[in-house]
Amino acid sequence: EPFGALDAQTRGHLRREIRALLKKVNVPAIFITHDQEEALELGDRIAVINVGNIEQIGTPAEVYNNPASEYVATFLGAANILDGIVRKDHVEMFSTMIPAQIDEKFKAGETVKIIFRPEDVSLSKTQPLPSGGTCLTSGIVEETSFVGAYERLRIRLDPAGGACETGDTPYYLTTETPESQAAKPIIVTRPKPETLAVKLHRGDRVFVGLNAFTILPRATRASATAGRSTRWRPASCSC
Repeated sequence: EPFGALDAQTRGHLRREIRALLKKVNVPAIFITHDQEEALELGDRIAVINVGNIEQIGTPAEVYNNPASEYVATFLGAANILDGIVRKDHVEMFSTMIPAQIDEKFKAGETVKIIFRPEDVSLSKTQPLPSGGTCLTSGIVEETSFVGAYERLRIRLDPAGGACETGDTPYYLTTETPESQAAKPIIVTRPKPETLAVKLHRGDRVFVGLNAFTILPRATRASATAGRSTRWRPASCSC
């Protein structure tokens, strides 16, 4: 971790200089770091290692957007994790059936992990959601934090507090969604323009939608050579 002792501004400047130099001289280099920003900015390919085993290898975009395991998802950036149930061409979460392209390795009725980044969540006090995301459930704003270029919120999902209006997308109420998800908190980030346009405060009720997420088996150990996850966007989104 050659940049470990440097302040943030110097680290950023040095990263850009080193990347430009390596591209110019065309010399392969291996960079070892726990800093996800350094890995994403410097790496043409990233290998995520967990207790001596390579969990996943790929480009920064591949590894970040399509993590092969829960470890990769949570190590390389913030990630929310919910349980879902495979229902043929849908994934069931809470009382909502979300249309999805289900990989053949997932069987109907199988409980899976739904992993999504904070920036892949849409929030709205009223429907429809601003980015066209598929509505999942409602929730209560528990905490807001100013983080410069964006706002970070903790939302406690509350399926019993208000259902999504369906619009043109079919949703079907069920009773078999894992009960452990009731009132589960998630982390959401909003860019500055959205934060300035719609103010949210602690205690506000909001509708929560997903723009994209990854489906993983409930219990799996990914290998560097076998893809084990499915990244998709809800059918109502423009891809």
